[in-house]
Amino acid sequence: MITSQLKRIAFVVPEINEDTRSQAAGICQVASPRNGFVVRDFVAPEHDPLQPALYAWQPHAIITYVANERLCEFDPMLAAGVPVVNTARGKPSERLAIVVADAQDLYDHVHRVFGALRVRQTWQVVFGEELGPFSTQARYLKYTRQRGVPFHSQWVADLFEDCAPYEFEEVDPAVASWLLSLRKPVGIFSQHIYAGYYIARCCELLGIQVPTEVAIIGTDSLHLAKASNPPVTSIRAPTIEIGREAARLAIQMIEGARAPNDIVVVQGMTMLARASTGAAPKADCDIDAALGYIERYACDALKVNSLLSETQSVSRVTFHKHFLQATGVTPAQAIQQRRMGEARRLLTESQMSPSSIAGLCGYTDYMHFYRVFRKVEGVSPQQYRNLAK
Repeated sequence: MITSQLKRIAFVVPEINEDTRSQAAGICQVASPRNGFVVRDFVAPEHDPLQPALYAWQPHAIITYVANERLCEFDPMLAAGVPVVNTARGKPSERLAIVVADAQDLYDHVHRVFGALRVRQTWQVVFGEELGPFSTQARYLKYTRQRGVPFHSQWVADLFEDCAPYEFEEVDPAVASWLLSLRKPVGIFSQHIYAGYYIARCCELLGIQVPTEVAIIGTDSLHLAKASNPPVTSIRAPTIEIGREAARLAIQMIEGARAPNDIVVVQGMTMLARASTGAAPKADCDIDAALGYIERYACDALKVNSLLSETQSVSRVTFHKHFLQATGVTPAQAIQQRRMGEARRLLTESQMSPSSIAGLCGYTDYMHFYRVFRKVEGVSPQQYRNLAK
């Protein structure tokens, strides 16, 4: 029987976006009330202290997605014996586990694409990151040495600490000098959010042609990647499986296990090719359009048939196949995950009634919402709210 004695797992992220929602969905698939756990999201923006509500909630474990230099913020929790699982690169310890996507897989994608484009050099951009043994620069250096390929890496200051990515209209002189001096055609990639958009915008302002002079691959969110001019090719991490693995480790550590000595690597990177690497707009399956439409309209009673008719020009079978291949879930599952994530958020962050929340999440029939929520979470919406307090 579900009781208030469920183990509490906090999911702490800098922001809520499609990737963190997907990771949360994976966590909740493993750590659900039916399995004796309740998960609650906490947002901890960069340069802001952790929410007092996080400490007040007294989680039994924390899963987070923060840069290595921010892990010190969790020292009080670690000292109190609360295990932490970080889904960004760092150094494991007795109570700190690290679960990340396979960077080698990402680099293989990058070099395969840039090799086909016959660029003269491949450059990595390290965007505002603190350099060190667990930095993306260190990982890429190790990869190039293993593969016997030239290593080129450029550190760029994070210019978006005090402004939105869309607001800058002038290129930093150091970045401009570097971009203009490169032997073209050149390929540039980054593992940092905003970096793909940033490089594309710099090229636009400097009059550098993308992709003929500079080809770009990023890991930006769907929104940023498509907002770039031209849209930036992006590599997607297997966020759902990362969430599942992080939850499995958190549960083991709650039960007394030590964190793994080594970083846990999850396979399954996928790439969405766009114009920044010369990919022409496809007339058939448009995964970008589908993902953006789900993000925007899933909670407006969106059906798969409507998603198909509004965003695609292929059959349902073809769309289903390509969507599953690109994202790891079916279109129907993606819509449900978006709705359930919003429902969990509203149940913990608002005082609205479950029936009102059902409507805001796209369910016209409360009992249907109730049954879906209970099937996914193992408890009713009201029980979830009570348990997550």
